[in-house]
Amino acid sequence: MPFLFAIIGCFFLYRTSKYFPAGIILLKRPIRPQNRYLKIIGSFFLLASAVLSTIVYGLGTGLFIFFAAVMFNFCFMMIVLPLNRKWVYLVAGICMALIVFENIL
Repeated sequence: MPFLFAIIGCFFLYRTSKYFPAGIILLKRPIRPQNRYLKIIGSFFLLASAVLSTIVYGLGTGLFIFFAAVMFNFCFMMIVLPLNRKWVYLVAGICMALIVFENIL
């Protein structure tokens, strides 16, 4: 669960960036940037991810895993999202599902 919260938080915070690709469509509707709300929601998800990972794995290991997950998610989003092809959504969804599924087991 902490990894899923980190993925969602990173997406919301990256969405507020001016470098976010313009053609990303979610659920057949363009995502409209409401920067203040998205920053608050993204920060909440990242804080919840940090708290959950420290509860599950302990303080040192939990924070290390949290920062590694955040770095991986931001790097993954900056590489995959600008491609703007329909199959990118499938690849991103499969990769994120594999990461979450692997960490659940």
